[in-house]
Amino acid sequence: MVRKLFFIFLIISLIGVVCASIFYGIEIEKNANLIYGLSKDIKISKPKATHPLDLECNKEILMIVDFNPLYFNNWLQKGQSFEFSLSCSGVEPISYNWVVDGVSVSDVDSFTFDSRNYVLGDHLVIGYCYDDLDNYNSKEFNLELLDSSDFTLIVLPDTQDYAKNYPEIFLKQTNWIKDVKDKLNVVFVTHLGDVVDGGDSDESQWISSKESLSLLNGIIPYGLIIGNHDYDDKAKTRSAIFWDNYFPLADYNNYSWWGGNFDNTTQNTYQYFASGDFEFLIFHLEFCPRNEILNWANQIILENLDKRVIISTHSYLYSDDTWVDASDRWDCTEYGIEGNNGDEIWDKLVRKHKNIFLVLNGHILNDGTGYLESNGDKGNKIVQILSNYQCLVNGACINGPTGYLRIMRFNPFLNKVFVQTYSPYLDNFNVNLGHEFSFDLIEGDLDVSSKFGDDPRDSS
Repeated sequence: MVRKLFFIFLIISLIGVVCASIFYGIEIEKNANLIYGLSKDIKISKPKATHPLDLECNKEILMIVDFNPLYFNNWLQKGQSFEFSLSCSGVEPISYNWVVDGVSVSDVDSFTFDSRNYVLGDHLVIGYCYDDLDNYNSKEFNLELLDSSDFTLIVLPDTQDYAKNYPEIFLKQTNWIKDVKDKLNVVFVTHLGDVVDGGDSDESQWISSKESLSLLNGIIPYGLIIGNHDYDDKAKTRSAIFWDNYFPLADYNNYSWWGGNFDNTTQNTYQYFASGDFEFLIFHLEFCPRNEILNWANQIILENLDKRVIISTHSYLYSDDTWVDASDRWDCTEYGIEGNNGDEIWDKLVRKHKNIFLVLNGHILNDGTGYLESNGDKGNKIVQILSNYQCLVNGACINGPTGYLRIMRFNPFLNKVFVQTYSPYLDNFNVNLGHEFSFDLIEGDLDVSSKFGDDPRDSS
């Protein structure tokens, strides 16, 4: 009987030793696993197990219970600071270490990244925590340090799928924009139309979209385009009762950045934004804009020759990098309204003006991307970009909705615009062809007043 009890005890002891070896790493490598020079002599043995850590023999687990920031991808302007923090639970005492680009910088649970001490570009920040059983855990963050003169335009493509089926993603997008306003120096947000999927079929889509966009009110200037799905009958006519009710003129026209509107609605509008000495005028023109809308925009531009001009409209560039015309799918003739396709918008508006440098649109499916550079009548280069990430785009939602938007970062020092495609919902970048690129601004400098010269009306 004694021998049997001895063997049972021996087996239990062996199981305990095996568990301890697997999950706590009995063979402590002296000094070999020190992480980037800790401030005190903590010997670390990485957990050897690839099995779940909730087995009976592992009662104490080192867990990260809270951290800041919430995203892996982060940005910061030169001259600013960024607060990182980590909170862990496990066998006391718990110690911490913060490492930036391989160098230990702090041994407490929080760390202030002072941008004055770092060069521009990407920096890898890792927070480590260790418990008294030599377990460790870590959280990684990427921080891109930007020049202090950089500023950002956020492009929100068609949100119709989110309004219809995933309102939490739309909310995530605008919450993120609000959160990074200062870090990315976001000066304006342009929505490319199709805010909702069914303009008259489901009022809950309007309610959730209004809630998401309202997060920007009074914080970041923004403009909206009425897309074909935003009309009461999906653009069989231009009836837009729901649009006018949920995005009334009174919600916007008292802001200092508001420029003006056609008629008494927000279906055709223009706004101003600036960063430093650089001033911009941006239009938000209806789906397939009518001739009177293009004539109105022409006149507004002639009154603002000292500003760079951006045209945002719902349909303009096709996915084959050409202007939408009557031979393309989803052109104006597929709907009941009268209006101008992309090739006509180019001829009647875009090509005429020396200070137009950028045209943005959504709407078109296929792969949802397009890029075209053209020279206007005055020899100026005009960049035209299609962005669409709704679920009907090829491959867009194979693994579920993505929530991608475009970050357009203006760098005056390099005279460039850097375009990234990022999802706050997934916290990742789309780096595939056509989703990450850069382009030059107007040649020479950003002083548009000297670049554009005299009012062309004076020479007629």
